[in-house]
Amino acid sequence: MCRIQLCDVIGGGASERSKCRFLHHRGHKLYISDLGLDRVYVLDLESAHAHTFGSSGRGGGQFSDPAGVAVDRRGWMLVSDAANDRLQVKSEITRLALVIFLKKTTTFPF
Repeated sequence: MCRIQLCDVIGGGASERSKCRFLHHRGHKLYISDLGLDRVYVLDLESAHAHTFGSSGRGGGQFSDPAGVAVDRRGWMLVSDAANDRLQVKSEITRLALVIFLKKTTTFPF
């Protein structure tokens, strides 16, 4: 079992703006969405390797409040890009595969 500290992955002064809120576990990996820094962290619990993807913005692979992440058994990720009113789908191996835009009138149960 390895130990990974997320503050080491985030690094520097950015940790003060970080707002990690949503976690998904699949196999030996943890996927964490960060609303403050508009990115997703992928932590490999076996190798202690970590990488991030995403940045602030409206383009493909960019987020504004990534409010959730889910991963299927094949490695396809679904990231809820809340403030951009869309879902982004990508493979862990490839780049962005699909963007699904949502109507701004969509309401959530909370």
